[in-house]
Amino acid sequence: MVKLLKKLTWKDFILAAVAFVFIIVQVWLSLTMPDYMSEITKLVHGEEEAKKAQDASRKIFAQIVKIGFPSALETALYNIAMTFIVRFMNQMDVDGMNVTARSYAVQIANFSYCVGAALAQANAIMTGWRIGAKEFEECNRGTRKAAIYGIITATCFSVTFAFAGHFIVHIFTDDTQMINLVVKLLIVDIFLELGRVTNLVYGQALKTSGDAFFPVILGAIFMYLFAVGGTYFLGIHKGLLAVGAYIAMAGDECARAVGMVLRWKSGKWKSKGLVEV
Repeated sequence: MVKLLKKLTWKDFILAAVAFVFIIVQVWLSLTMPDYMSEITKLVHGEEEAKKAQDASRKIFAQIVKIGFPSALETALYNIAMTFIVRFMNQMDVDGMNVTARSYAVQIANFSYCVGAALAQANAIMTGWRIGAKEFEECNRGTRKAAIYGIITATCFSVTFAFAGHFIVHIFTDDTQMINLVVKLLIVDIFLELGRVTNLVYGQALKTSGDAFFPVILGAIFMYLFAVGGTYFLGIHKGLLAVGAYIAMAGDECARAVGMVLRWKSGKWKSKGLVEV
């Protein structure tokens, strides 16, 4: 990190500082927006209506924080875990082949991930609407259907990429060793994507229902136990290198997927709704 900072010029530092200032200003504007809206309401409708609007804004903001903070924390924990994983993968060789192979595999698998993420987001919107209407059975059916569609799509994409891996990777490199390694990662990625799409669909549905802390706790346990710890144990200690890291990450995604499904089936999310009707 220090070596990287030494390579930056004064223009780079100024650009980073300006970007940081804009982020602070954006956050400040977002936080003060309810106050401005309250003042506008006060001028238009009077003091009493303004007070009601301000109370409603504060309540909505608290609900946003209740879901948003755990979701942001889960993302932060994931990014830290991935930093450890890449750090371990950098220790696997001196020429960076394992990290490079992971980069190829991640970019190829992103097509499958995008479909899963889109299904999860769409189902989350419908889940929020159905929970507000107290249509819990529709939530179950819709979430199960989204997960099934996601699993089928992820399987089709992943299996296709694994079979066509030699051809796809050959577009970017002629290194036979690299091509063979990436293909191995794509084969393991079949199981990783199955777990990830299930994790995405049920995890997003739980957060939308108001049960936002469970995915964070589950992620904190399994991301560091399976993904990070497994990468070190299988990749470095057992000598499986990048393949071991991918097995560990697939184990993390599948374990969290099982936990999300069991939590959803328990029905505890039904009592955590944020909308009063």
